[in-house]
Amino acid sequence: MKVTTIIYIVGDKFEHFSKHEGVYTFTSFINLLSDSEKKFKCDFLVLGQGLDIEEKNILKALVKHAEIGCIQEPIEPLASTTISHKHQVKNIMISEPFYIESKNSYKSCLVLNDDCAEMSDHVTGQHIQGMVLTEAARQMMLAVAEKYILKDCEKDNSYCALLKVTAHFKHFGFPISTQIFHEILELSNDKPGKYKARTNTTFIQNNKIITSVEIDYLFNDKKMLYEKEEKMAYQVLSENRVIYSDSQKLPFISEANYEN
Repeated sequence: MKVTTIIYIVGDKFEHFSKHEGVYTFTSFINLLSDSEKKFKCDFLVLGQGLDIEEKNILKALVKHAEIGCIQEPIEPLASTTISHKHQVKNIMISEPFYIESKNSYKSCLVLNDDCAEMSDHVTGQHIQGMVLTEAARQMMLAVAEKYILKDCEKDNSYCALLKVTAHFKHFGFPISTQIFHEILELSNDKPGKYKARTNTTFIQNNKIITSVEIDYLFNDKKMLYEKEEKMAYQVLSENRVIYSDSQKLPFISEANYEN
């Protein structure tokens, strides 16, 4: 019986994960290919998390030239900067979401870049940090709302405010293929341009839920929310000045402030 050989390639920040047999970081795999004394073949090369577009293209070209094996990666395109509410492509964590009518939910894939903002500092090198998955869930919520809920005339005039975020971490998630499913549990549309929803986003590896994130959010007229935000910022500063004046201490060490 033939044994299928699989090689996993992940971003350099998942160096500790690459200590496992059959797992390489981008740099270590490139070094392996450049070593003329080490030749090998495999059935599949799986592109994991952490790789950017340029690194993936380099790997594809090298693997094709060396005739090593077949590359496996998610074929869904990356979500756009518009629907993910990101300016830089490296910070987009999900593929373009699409609707699954039979399950009344939306599906996407996790697509992490080593250089994304959430992985710029603390990374264990093995599992994917919980806050990374929480941000990916937020992006999934935004992308689904932008693509499937908001009307065309509302998309440029709406602002999203988070009301509640609850994350449940069931298992460690590792930098391999990860599916994302998004459900809209409740949705109300009281007036044009105003939407209030409760959603649940689950992350699945090897047919097992590793994390689920419930998000309550509000989409409303951008101008109205900006005006409210401006008013509240002014109010907070006014209250803060009163605290300084009354206590003559820093607010965060004021006894009255601490007790409240």
